Amino acid sequence: MKAKILQLRWLTILLALTVTMSSCEKEDVTVTESLTLKSSVIIPDDVCGAESFTIWAGQSIDVGMVTIQKNDENIFISIETSGNWKFQLSHVHIATTPEGIPSNKQGIPVPGKFMEQTPHTPPVSTFNYAFPNIYDIGQTIYIAVHLEAVKLDGMGEIVQEETAWAGNEPGN
Repeated sequence: MKAKILQLRWLTILLALTVTMSSCEKEDVTVTESLTLKSSVIIPDDVCGAESFTIWAGQSIDVGMVTIQKNDENIFISIETSGNWKFQLSHVHIATTPEGIPSNKQGIPVPGKFMEQTPHTPPVSTFNYAFPNIYDIGQTIYIAVHLEAVKLDGMGEIVQEETAWAGNEPGN
């Protein structure tokens, strides 16, 4: 029973990061390149369709926002923490179905198997990803964002460490 509740909760969080692809201008986009990462990018001016989601650390602590935007060439995922929170590792995965997000037998996502894992030394408060936009217009995609979040004191020392997920509601 507990496994089913956890699986349902993860699916709820995953659905919160569901993005339906639409075009900014062109309706006949054909993309043939494979999904490869361009990281730590500057987001260009021609993006559209911004959607933002809260980053929840330790189940219920609001530590920042993930914003997803796109243009005809790329999908941009911007991570920004707030207050004294930063992150030392980020994981991102994009799939066309919820089942496409790597998970264990109980259906709980496994960030260590996500398509992109980026260590941040020292911890950072912002980071941008850009993935080629290889998806059809109108296609729904699922994006999972996981962080190893840390809270720093006034001296820059880590005083709290939490696992964090982006989504529209807090949860375990």
